[in-house]
Amino acid sequence: MSQIFCLDSGVFINGWRKHYHNNVFPSLWTHLENILRSRRAFVTNQIYQEIMRIDDDLNDWLKERKDCVTPDSDELQMQVKEIVNSYPRLVSVGSGRSSADPYLIAAAFLAKGVVVSDESPSNNINNPKIPDVCKDLDIECIKPVVFYHQTGLVL
Repeated sequence: MSQIFCLDSGVFINGWRKHYHNNVFPSLWTHLENILRSRRAFVTNQIYQEIMRIDDDLNDWLKERKDCVTPDSDELQMQVKEIVNSYPRLVSVGSGRSSADPYLIAAAFLAKGVVVSDESPSNNINNPKIPDVCKDLDIECIKPVVFYHQTGLVL
C-alpha cells in the first residue's frame, strides 16, 4: 500500500509564490495535481482556507482542485481537540502560528499518513512546531523535496 501525504500550506504557498511557480515548473504542478487527484495526497479544509487568504493565481489553481480538499469530520474534530489540549502552544494566540496546524497533524494521524511541511522543528515540545508534534505522536514529517522524490517527480 502506498503512503498517503497530508500537505501543509507551505507546500503550495512557498512552492508557488517563492520557489517553483507554475510558469517556470509546470510539470511540478501537474505532478502535484495528479497526486492529489489519485488521493495519494490531500489538503484539509483549514489548509485550503489558509491558502485562499491571498487572491492570486495559486488561489485560482487550488480552487479548480477543490474536490481534493478533505472535509471535516467529527472524528477529525475530536483528534484536533486532543492535539490542542496536549500541545496548547502549537497554536498560541499572537504567535503567528497557523490554526490549521492541529488539523494537518490530526488528519495525518487519522489517515496513518505522512505530514509534508516546510517547517523546521523547534526541538522544544513545550513550544512546538509541526515536526515536533509529529515526532511526539510518531507521525512521519517530511520536507516537500522529499515528498516530490518519494512520489516520483521528474522535472
